[in-house]
Amino acid sequence: MPPSSERPATELRFTRTAITKLPPAPAGKRTYYRDPETRGLVLQVTASGHKTFQFYRKVGGKPERITLGPFDPDMPESQEFSRERTLLERVRHQYPLNVRKARALADAVRTALHDGTTVDDIRRADGAILTLGTLFPRFLDERRNKRGDHLAAKTRREYQALFDTHLKRLQPRPLADVTAKMAKDLHAAIGKEHRYAANRAIAVLSSLYNFAIDGGLYRGQNPAAGVKLFPEPHRKRFIQPDEMPAFFQALAAEPSNFRDVFLLALLTGARRADVLAMQWAHVHLARGIWEIPRTKNGEPLAVILTKEAVGILQRRRPADAAVYVFPGSGKSGHLTEPKGAWRRVLQRAGITDLRFHDLRHTVGSALAATGANMATSMQALGHKTAAASLIYQQMDLDPIRRAMETANTAILEAAGVALPAKVVNLRRKT
Repeated sequence: MPPSSERPATELRFTRTAITKLPPAPAGKRTYYRDPETRGLVLQVTASGHKTFQFYRKVGGKPERITLGPFDPDMPESQEFSRERTLLERVRHQYPLNVRKARALADAVRTALHDGTTVDDIRRADGAILTLGTLFPRFLDERRNKRGDHLAAKTRREYQALFDTHLKRLQPRPLADVTAKMAKDLHAAIGKEHRYAANRAIAVLSSLYNFAIDGGLYRGQNPAAGVKLFPEPHRKRFIQPDEMPAFFQALAAEPSNFRDVFLLALLTGARRADVLAMQWAHVHLARGIWEIPRTKNGEPLAVILTKEAVGILQRRRPADAAVYVFPGSGKSGHLTEPKGAWRRVLQRAGITDLRFHDLRHTVGSALAATGANMATSMQALGHKTAAASLIYQQMDLDPIRRAMETANTAILEAAGVALPAKVVNLRRKT
């Protein structure tokens, strides 16, 4: 019954206890369970653990699904519908359900379809009845970033926290009922105490509506689109020249693999996620080039590897076949979270307000300070305002290489250290 890419539906007698105990689906998948007591009633479980009742049938071999509503584990099993709305109206509103209510809706849908009502008439997915509370779990499960990947666990947690803290008051409202004035007033109310949080909350609300519009779930306007955000001063922190010696001394004392992660980030200006996921297949030591197939911007990028960066990679090169430069034991196969090591380095260096991403800022600052023009800096760091292919970037990399080597030299001279190409022990210059 489910698409071929999903697991077949498993028979399960639906009860609150049985459904509550069901595990999340495997990453990137959905699992389905069918109720033997109610024909057509299924439960969909996503990788994040969200559970939704659906009505399922096949017409001419083609599957049709009608979402009935999310499973509510806190709703008593004995609770029934009041009579103030028809059952099909409740299907359209997709209110939270217990098993008893889900069975009643499935029966009502099956009867309506038998009597000639169309699936589109029942579903009526025009946003007039789709609520924010129903849309949000689907948004978390199906939204993809610019790379085409599902949202990272950290991003999902941040969205969930913002929704729970600031947007939950809108949860029962149909999408069409949220007005531009409501969005503006919500932003102003949050901003009285937390301006950054107000901007983030409106950004999430806007993303929810764009997701619904792009997916054909809603045909109205985005009420958050016209909200004027509070100004946010750009953070311009980078490692100052007088901080460099202490920072490199702290790096030299770091025993973990993250020392090389931090060094390569500082010597290349690459983003944290790209450095952590660096693959040997994309590294060309002889040419001094690291090809990132797809960056945060969704574009390929050729990163210059200066002789110091090449030296680090030569030392790390394993004798046997390996995929990642920084292998890890987790699901990704590579190192993922440098917080502990980063905290240790900063403590040893006596620096309190530096982020990993500020290594990238440091490279940008060094490029500017050593005379690199804006176009060269943009290419070196992958800051693009227009799409460009990797082959065009590789046609003339010499100016970028010279700029990166000059910037590396400036960073290392400020630190008072030398990183020879083949011996990468951090040592003080004499």
